[in-house]
Amino acid sequence: MRVLIIACLAVVALTQSQTWLDRFREWFNVNKEDFTIDFVHNYRFEEHSTTGHHLLVAISDVTGDRSCHLIEVTPDWAPDLGDDTKMHIITDEIYKLITTHTLSETTLTYTDLRNVYGDSDALRECVQHRVYIVTYKPSYLTSG
Repeated sequence: MRVLIIACLAVVALTQSQTWLDRFREWFNVNKEDFTIDFVHNYRFEEHSTTGHHLLVAISDVTGDRSCHLIEVTPDWAPDLGDDTKMHIITDEIYKLITTHTLSETTLTYTDLRNVYGDSDALRECVQHRVYIVTYKPSYLTSG
């Protein structure tokens, strides 16, 4: 009886905001090539570098709001992702811009993602998500 109750509680916990597979990967660290640098509410922020492209990817796995927002990281703020304080400022700012719908973004197809960026990891992460390319520059670089 106890095993049944524990199993039911585990099922309920696994079916919350993320898919059971995502939750499993987090709990048991199955994804050995994890590019995650931050979590802000229901968004996971990953840093990806491919030949010629440096991307920050904001991923929401919430059912009904599965989305990938690709941000091209430019050399003027790329080093800031290695500084915890600045990285958190950047991810918080992007989260606010995404959730308030106040940033410039364009829909991207999976084919565009593969052909333009050649990032198979981002492509894998963004399957079954709406994919957007986002124009962004940290506010501390644009103000003053």
